[in-house]
Amino acid sequence: MLGRCFHILTVVFSLVVSLFALSLAHGEELQIGVSVDTVPVNSSFSGTRIFVFGSIEDPEPTAAALYEYTVLVTVKGPARDLVVRKKQRVLGVWVNKRSRTYGEVPGFYTIVSAKPIQDSASEEVLKNNKLGVNNLDFYLIGRDRQTLMLKAPDFSAALNRIRLDEELFTEQDSGLTFIGKTLFRAAVELPANVPIGTHEVTAHLLLKGEIIDTKTASFTVEKVGFERWIYELAHENGLLYGLMAVLLAISTGWIANVLFRRD
Repeated sequence: MLGRCFHILTVVFSLVVSLFALSLAHGEELQIGVSVDTVPVNSSFSGTRIFVFGSIEDPEPTAAALYEYTVLVTVKGPARDLVVRKKQRVLGVWVNKRSRTYGEVPGFYTIVSAKPIQDSASEEVLKNNKLGVNNLDFYLIGRDRQTLMLKAPDFSAALNRIRLDEELFTEQDSGLTFIGKTLFRAAVELPANVPIGTHEVTAHLLLKGEIIDTKTASFTVEKVGFERWIYELAHENGLLYGLMAVLLAISTGWIANVLFRRD
């Protein structure tokens, strides 16, 4: 009899714990969309702005009423290996003395929010989820693409600084706007030198500094017209592209000599 009562109490206790856990679980879900599927690039391209639209489905009423939700939107361009060189003065001449190669560095990175990034979540959350330029984690690669344990922080800091100067790494802490309590719009600025290829858009939903949902989308940056033909030729038939470049240089030089020579 005592054993049966104990079994019933155990079942009831388990149900209570389960219901309590369900009450604490977040049912919110993000939905996002990008204003364009393709960004065309030609010789007159000087940068553009695209928009990421989104909504918070099944929000917690109190959190929505108090505007406690935070959204961070990141855009990452196609990744590639990148060599960072350090110049040193040798016999009065600046030369590239040391270098480090980092693997899978995004060609473009931006994070868009409604307030400063550091005010959106704790440093630990931002670092663990690689949110923000200073939290991007690059890894060194050596010969035969071996991953090196050393981080070479001076080189990675230089990489960040160069990308920031080129506007290929940015933080836009006033580019996201909430439209009402659960709808938002993020304006993403793309520079004139934005890399060609597929760009991944990721939206993070945060509540009280913790990420509770994440959604991804994408868009493509591609050359159009004559620029696209030249781009594809350079990547698919390098020999022919090189010969054409040499012939063009020789022809240009000859024409300039004819036009400007003195009789």
